[in-house]
Amino acid sequence: MKVRNKTRWVQHKQGYHIVFVTGKSDSRCNQQIHQENMQFHDVLQFDHIDSYHNLTLSVLYSLHFLHNLSLPVQYILKTDSDCVVNYPLLHKLLDQIPPSSASRDRVYMGACRRNTKYNVYDASKKNFIPISLTQNELWYSYYVTGGGYVLSYSLLPELLVGASHLKFIGHFEDVNVGRALELVGVKCIDRSSVWIHRHGCPDKQSCLKAVVMHPKHDKDEIDRFYSYLASVVCYQHNSNRFSCISTRWPFRLRYPFF
Repeated sequence: MKVRNKTRWVQHKQGYHIVFVTGKSDSRCNQQIHQENMQFHDVLQFDHIDSYHNLTLSVLYSLHFLHNLSLPVQYILKTDSDCVVNYPLLHKLLDQIPPSSASRDRVYMGACRRNTKYNVYDASKKNFIPISLTQNELWYSYYVTGGGYVLSYSLLPELLVGASHLKFIGHFEDVNVGRALELVGVKCIDRSSVWIHRHGCPDKQSCLKAVVMHPKHDKDEIDRFYSYLASVVCYQHNSNRFSCISTRWPFRLRYPFF
């Protein structure tokens, strides 16, 4: 609610929209979510248990839903609830892609990780996946880490087709998205050097050099990140998607789309 109240007016004025994605919970929580959505119309709730292991379902279902709407948007950004997004820097990076370039229709951008091996041995780790599930597929070529990644809206049909042909779907939504896009020949655009501060950032200058900021110790750091971004007063966007960034523009959401 706090995030929505701080950013709602900016959404309408600056031409982007935010969507919260979740699964099902207990009946009381589901009723509260329903009431909230009746008021704000910005929550997608799907018919599966809302849990870490079902994040892939939440993301793929939401992308399928958005694709079916045929929205007049160019890009989709997925991020996490404990992250702060530096939108002026993000738009700057997107503007570096030539407007007439066909690659604008096939953007998969963020902090790429390549040639990573599945953890099929240590069940105590969060990234463990049984070797019986991987079907002897021990490596994945590349993916963009789930703290935040950008997709071209026009790329969604190919992504969904790729996902439907995966040998298996694990619980890491970012890895599954990367595997699906690899199947349809879409490479990741690596912006690791400016993309995410995974373990926080010490000061304003360093924080503003990243697109996504993630706290190191606790969520109290998020308020500090917001205060840094509040200093970004005005940024002229070349395509006129927005002309000025107010002190309330930067925000953190689970799955925002614009």
